[in-house]
Amino acid sequence: MDVRLTQNVKLDEVPAKIAENLQQLCEADVTRLIQICSELLLVSKDNAEIVENLIDQVRDKLANLDRSLSDSQMILKGYNLAIKQKDDTEPKEESDAD
Repeated sequence: MDVRLTQNVKLDEVPAKIAENLQQLCEADVTRLIQICSELLLVSKDNAEIVENLIDQVRDKLANLDRSLSDSQMILKGYNLAIKQKDDTEPKEESDAD
């Protein structure tokens, strides 16, 4: 079961927080599991059931990665919209023309 957690982050800290979250995402586990699947099948066709279960684990990990990436993308869309709205509502400074 997945649980959604929320955090309060200052608007100007959002990109750094997303970068931190993205750094924690690692496809190395997925890559290694896929390599193990391949090696097991090359060793013996009797490993097919084990590989079937490992492939399920890979797919779960990929789904988790996708969810995390989707969350990051959604947060950045909101961030970009907030920055644009902030820029649109702030009075523009007039340049000095001496």
